[in-house]
Amino acid sequence: MIIKIKLEKILEILIVFSIILDLNSVYAVILRMHSPIRISFFCIFFLLLLMAIKKTKIKIKLNTFFFLLIYLSGLIIINTFLNFSGLKTIIIYYLSIFLLFYFYFSTFGKSAIISMINTFIKIVVILSLISLFFWFTADCLKIIKPTNYSYIDFGTQNKKPRKINSYFYLHFDTQKINNFLTRNSGIFSEAPMFAIIILMALMFQMFESKIKHSKFNIYILFFTIFTTITTTGIICSLLLFFFYIIAKEKKYLIFKQLKYFIIPVIALIFTILFYNVMEEKFSTLSYSNRILDYKNAFNVFIQNPILGKGINHDHFHEWNKYGYGYSNSISKIITDGGIYLLSFFLVAILKAIRYGMIYKNNNIIFMSIMCVIFSIFIIFVHNILSIFLLAISYSLRKENT
Repeated sequence: MIIKIKLEKILEILIVFSIILDLNSVYAVILRMHSPIRISFFCIFFLLLLMAIKKTKIKIKLNTFFFLLIYLSGLIIINTFLNFSGLKTIIIYYLSIFLLFYFYFSTFGKSAIISMINTFIKIVVILSLISLFFWFTADCLKIIKPTNYSYIDFGTQNKKPRKINSYFYLHFDTQKINNFLTRNSGIFSEAPMFAIIILMALMFQMFESKIKHSKFNIYILFFTIFTTITTTGIICSLLLFFFYIIAKEKKYLIFKQLKYFIIPVIALIFTILFYNVMEEKFSTLSYSNRILDYKNAFNVFIQNPILGKGINHDHFHEWNKYGYGYSNSISKIITDGGIYLLSFFLVAILKAIRYGMIYKNNNIIFMSIMCVIFSIFIIFVHNILSIFLLAISYSLRKENT
């Protein structure tokens, strides 16, 4: 029995690693390991399911499962006509990985969800500690020299590879700001990808009541998000802190007594900080491209608002040479799948909020709102991470809240 439990935990760790590595990690981008990561994920998950099913009776609402199966099959039919190349993404992520996650979480309940979230937090904290060590000693103090070099074409014009420093293949310098300052991107191809992973771990650590509270984890994740030097990541982390204070008002008596004074003050400070940061951001090329991204995405969306252009449609189109949907999830969702695909994400968010309201779980409401905010400013769609979050939401029931 002891060996079986340990093996299940190992499989869970490998699944979480698949979630993280699939999000444009350097390993996936440079070594073209997206396919091996997905294949490994399927093999590991099926093995975990087989082991878990032996111990637990299957408890799943078949009507919901078949509805989701029919709905997602509709995506295949739509993309067969709109963009045949997008079928691979739909079959792998939506029809396979999503239904596997949904089946697993629905069958084995809150214990399976909490266990995987807890593992996710621990792995992200470890990755953060490793990244902080190399960022401080190698990027800032220049004590440790690169052990080797890699070439990456992600995020470059004309897909021309650029040289990046590597430290024992545990840390990569993918985004230098100048000769003295480098963004902490950890094992990812760009800092925003590392930021969204940290934000998710931070959100779960702060708001999931079934997770053991750890100030150490919160401090490490907070500090690491600031070293990524991403405006969106820093603002979202501060927003998480703001929601956290509101959610924990009962714990702090002085806050409960003065909340009508403290909340407006904190909101004012956050607004001033947000305004000053964004005012600085407005003058950058990054901001201009983001705004253009929203505009172009909307222009493409209104051409075919119901079904979109098809998943993985060629984004270098007539509207703009930079394409659309590269800077945020919302733009990519509405252009790839229109209202049909958007409804799949909206139902997940509304379902989570509804459960939070019914069972008086404000934490779920806060996390749902934050996921929407993340989607507006950061792109993390059509990958295992986004599917993982969707499956958790769709599998929510009274037991899981």
